[in-house]
Amino acid sequence: MWKFPWKFRESFTIAFGLLFIGLLLEFFTHPLIIQPIKYPVNVYGGVIFIAVLSLFQFIFRKDNFIKWLSSVPAAISAITLFAFLTLIMGFIPQSDLHDSIFTKLGLTHMTQSWEFLFIVVYLEFILGLTIVRRIQKFSLSDTSFVLNHMGLWLIIFSIGFGSGDLKRWNMSIREGETVWYAFDSKNKRHELNFAFKLKDFRMEQYQPKIGVISADGYHIPEKYKDQMFRSGRDVEAQIGNWKIMIDTFYRFSVKDDNRYYRNRKEGATYSAFVTVKNMNKNKVEKGWISCGSYSMRPKALRLNKKFMITMAAPEPKKYSSDMMLYVKEGIKKEVSLEVNKPLKVSGWKIYQAGYNQRKGRWSETTKLEIVRDPWLPVVYSGIFMLLGGALMLFWSGRRKQTKKRK
Repeated sequence: MWKFPWKFRESFTIAFGLLFIGLLLEFFTHPLIIQPIKYPVNVYGGVIFIAVLSLFQFIFRKDNFIKWLSSVPAAISAITLFAFLTLIMGFIPQSDLHDSIFTKLGLTHMTQSWEFLFIVVYLEFILGLTIVRRIQKFSLSDTSFVLNHMGLWLIIFSIGFGSGDLKRWNMSIREGETVWYAFDSKNKRHELNFAFKLKDFRMEQYQPKIGVISADGYHIPEKYKDQMFRSGRDVEAQIGNWKIMIDTFYRFSVKDDNRYYRNRKEGATYSAFVTVKNMNKNKVEKGWISCGSYSMRPKALRLNKKFMITMAAPEPKKYSSDMMLYVKEGIKKEVSLEVNKPLKVSGWKIYQAGYNQRKGRWSETTKLEIVRDPWLPVVYSGIFMLLGGALMLFWSGRRKQTKKRK
């Protein structure tokens, strides 16, 4: 039988109990998905939540259960379960897998699941009571403690109850086209107070790799996977028993009959004329190879009955979009958008997300991701509080060590 004060065993039992109840609810209420609350409901809810915590601490501060909720074992059990669910989000893709067991248990939509809701509320209640209790008897030495706990409280609240305000939409623009709307994950159209006109989409690619594949063309033999090499003019390399020499290399070429000619017309592809010598049999094969493009088929050179040599599809090195930005307030300017260099417009962040992969470097379409997260400043505030609390702990520890030495 449990007796107060509860320690780690009881704390983890309660935490896992909440997790188990959440999983059961998720399983039996599937496909019902909890809709995240949005502004201003989440803000009002946060204020009411803090008021309830303060009231609980003021009225029931001597109650053993309330004392346990603001104890170290309760906090560690809640943080452990929250970290566990966060790890699951990293390992399991957060998109429905139809009738898989992961989807039925809510593990593919974690932030909208019953178990996540229970653990977040549980953790927020514990952290909140701990903060309120310490503030009631506040002294200057408690500053680092309050900053650390309040920072963590803000971060978790933003993640748990601010996700409903996160907007992540997609926009697709063709060259010469002006677009002022985006689509959400349910393909619902949303108009924006700004627009983009795509002037030019540009891509740089790495030189395609050359490798040996099976004669059926379906796979690269395991022993040759790590022996592929980057193509280029006058490049020589060896794969297995074959010595490969590139005699001619074109970055832009077109096929005519059985050979390739340099040409920069749309749809042009990489190609190379290679000489392949079998070092064991002293046998030589010569011919053209190409990775192909959306308008031309790839070409391989047969080495024997089992193997061929071919050129793999080139990998993108860098791609960007030159666009004209129009804002309702009358702003008009030229902008260039690159991968990992987002553009900020009217509280939105615009990311270079993709292109027409079938056309590759000849793509006339750019794909943008448009993101708005009004709770991001709150998350940053929480992080700065954690950093401030950590610095204060470090400083106070150094001062104590200095006093002891003296």
